[in-house]
Amino acid sequence: MKGTLKFLITILIIALIGMCLIYIYSGKENIADKNVEESNASGEVAGVSTENPVSENSADTTSNVPYVEKLAQHLSSNGVILYGAYWDQKTEEQKKLFGDSARLVDYVECDQAGTDPNPDECVAQNITVYPTWVYQEKQYQNIQSLAELAKISGFTKDSGTD
Repeated sequence: MKGTLKFLITILIIALIGMCLIYIYSGKENIADKNVEESNASGEVAGVSTENPVSENSADTTSNVPYVEKLAQHLSSNGVILYGAYWDQKTEEQKKLFGDSARLVDYVECDQAGTDPNPDECVAQNITVYPTWVYQEKQYQNIQSLAELAKISGFTKDSGTD
């Protein structure tokens, strides 16, 4: 009987320790997620504000170009290509992350019924998921955050318009 009680107490202690560890580690993940959400809500991407602090009347220099526009130019000038279909909701969501700067991103329409389609290039690149980004012959499928695209392509706030 004493041995059984000792065994049950040991199991109980192990279970409590396990539950404490789960609580501790899940709390840290939630804090990290909360920080990311707060960063996104404040208009920051990769530590840089996406808002343009310069008025529309000022001279257009590289330092006045908003972060998102610089990123779009960087992606385009470095051969990063977005493949998608006009009817695909995720492709549209991906473009919306760039706002007006989406026009600067190299985009290939994979559906023949879309505007300026190039389905042959999509087949040649073996595109099976929309959206798909291709950079240096590597595919990045589904929606990519602006921060992730910056990381993939080596873009920093100081990259300018390579």
